[in-house]
Amino acid sequence: MGRTSIFNQAENELILEWMQRNPNHTKNSYKKLSKELAKISSTEKTSKQIRQHWSNNLNPDLCKDPLNEDEKNFIVQCADQSNQMKNFPITKIVGLIQQKFNKLYSENTIKNFLHTRKRRLDRIQELPKLKVYEPKPSPPKFNVPPMNPIFD
Repeated sequence: MGRTSIFNQAENELILEWMQRNPNHTKNSYKKLSKELAKISSTEKTSKQIRQHWSNNLNPDLCKDPLNEDEKNFIVQCADQSNQMKNFPITKIVGLIQQKFNKLYSENTIKNFLHTRKRRLDRIQELPKLKVYEPKPSPPKFNVPPMNPIFD
């Protein structure tokens, strides 16, 4: 069961309506939206919370399908390049995936994939090195001629 949202249904509807009226939203539009939400909400929502809620949950263009292998490989390549370039933001990876695969995934989807992959790789490296099975050496063989049967 997922976590509950700090946004209620009325706030979600207001955000969706606002975004439809302002398709070219900017940082400033999230601040304006925050003031609008304050009129109907008991708790104040910051512009950052609104932006994250929109880009990770409410945006109707978001692809909710799981990542396929090509997309995962592309994300890993982007992440490898970002490690070389230092501080390559997830939002850029989201944009690159959208350009290449024509799908808009949330920042959380990409981030969760990368963090899960990193934890899995770290766990594999922490496992004790398994010894390769080597059979015990057989006892030395003596050069004793075979015995002749005593009774024929």
